[in-house]
Formats: sequence, C-alpha cells, structure tokens
Amino acid sequence: MHRSSMNPVTDRRATTTSALFSLMLVFSSILVGLTPTVQAVGPNQNDMGMTSGDLPDNLSTPTTVPNLIFSGSVSGSGELVSTSDDYDYLRVALGSNEGLAAELSFASGDDFDLSIYDANQNQMANSYYSNPETVSTNSSSTNHGGMVYIEIAAYSYAGTSGGWNLTLTKFTVSNGTGGGGNGTGGGGGGSVTNCTGAGTLTSDILEPNDSTTAATSASLLPLVCTGLSIHNSLDVDYFEIDMTAGVTYYVNVTFNGLNGDLDTGWDTASGGFLDSSTSTGSLESMQVTATTNHTNYVVVNG
Repeated sequence: MHRSSMNPVTDRRATTTSALFSLMLVFSSILVGLTPTVQAVGPNQNDMGMTSGDLPDNLSTPTTVPNLIFSGSVSGSGELVSTSDDYDYLRVALGSNEGLAAELSFASGDDFDLSIYDANQNQMANSYYSNPETVSTNSSSTNHGGMVYIEIAAYSYAGTSGGWNLTLTKFTVSNGTGGGGNGTGGGGGGSVTNCTGAGTLTSDILEPNDSTTAATSASLLPLVCTGLSIHNSLDVDYFEIDMTAGVTYYVNVTFNGLNGDLDTGWDTASGGFLDSSTSTGSLESMQVTATTNHTNYVVVNG
C-alpha cells in the first residue's frame, strides 16, 4: 500500500466497498514491551505497586477497590492467575473536565481483556482483540460521574498465570463531561470533540474529511471514534495528527466486514509512507514512532 503519488486522495479511492468502522488513536511516550515483569502469586503479589497486594477480583464492594491517585500518566504491572485470580480491578477519581485512557499489554501467549466503567459501574468502553488493549472514556457519550473503574480480565493463559503492564493517562476534555462531546469534525487546529457517528452506511458526522486539507483533527489524544462509515466508492477519511518527537502513536481501526474490507494508511504531509495495514480481517492496526515534530495523516479507505 506504499504510495508515491502526491495526490493520495485519488490513489486511495476504491470502487467496491461500503463499511462501518471504529477508530482508536492513542499515544505512549515509552514503548511497552509484550512481556511484563511477573509479580509473585498470593500474599506477596503487588499489583500496580499497591501495598494491599493483589487487586480485588470483583466490584461487589466498590469503596474497597484501591483508588489510584496520580497526575498525568502512571504505569505499573501485575498478574492474573488461572481460576483463582482471573480479574483485577482498580479505580481512578476524575474531575468533570478530565478523561482517562488505559493501555494494557501482556505476553504474546496470553489473552487478556480491558474494560472501563463509570461511577455507576456502567461499561464505557472495552477492548479484547489486541495487544496492547486500549480504551478511553472518549468512546462513551455519557458522563463518567467522577469515578472510573478499570477491569483487567483473563480470557486465556499460555500457562497457569500471566503478567500484565498497565498505563493510565489523564487528559483534559473540552465539554466537561469526561465522555463524548458535541462538536463536529473536519478542519485543522484542535481535536474533534464529537467522534460518535450514527452507525449507518451514509455520510458520517465527520464529513467532509476526504482530503488532507479537510482532515479531521486528531492531535489531542487519546481519541476514540465509533459508528463512522466509508459510505460509497468515492469516500476516504483523513485524520490529521501533530506528532511529537520520541512519542509512539498507535491506531486501531475495527469494522464489520460483511459489507466489504477496509484498509488504512499513515502518511507524512508530503505523501511519504509511514505505515499501512491491509489485512483481510476486521482489524487494521498501525504504529509509528515520531523522530521529529511534524504533522501527518491517518487514512481509512475501502
């Protein structure tokens, strides 16, 4: 999917596909390895550095779930154990103008899932197909209520236990809800504040964003978009990102392939190739580490 043309709109337009998709774009200042440090099992276990040892296995008594207090970003590790410790929970208090992004990584032989819940324990987002798994309060249109619960769950293990690494990042939201916003897409400058489409095969909420000059701004990360569409053979969606040197950026695009296949690309402002994903499955993933401060574009096309 490497392009040499200076007109990527023409190159990327297809002739056969319409499909719904969701996009998640996150960043990390440090690359997270796929093999976390494994902590001791049992009373000496020290999930996320908590003095209480193992994190709780359920939310039956929310006030006893450890409240992680930090500013900016924090990382830690822990462990799940087959049959005896398949879940770990913790919570983070947020202001009305704050949101939370979470990234979970684990050994390649394990399969762990990540979810976040609001103050009333309603699920706001989940991730279960990737490594790392990434979720954000931005994927929900509802208020987090001042408290977010993080769930780490084991689907399967390579052995009898598995270690995990978790990175939590607080960010400022423009609408004072901690969830989805009320803005519209298109145009450079800030980040889009409403990235939740109708989930139909018609022109979505971010249109027109079919070129670099009309790209949806996506520089305030993490950004989670749902219910978007490539609605006809001429549609292609651009997202503009201002990158910072030394920071690694990730993009996951998921979609229902019943109506066709989608591909993704990542280009510099001049059309240079950074990354692409052209699988035949329902997930396209890309990763780029910025070597300089610059603007580039993520593209979704049929």
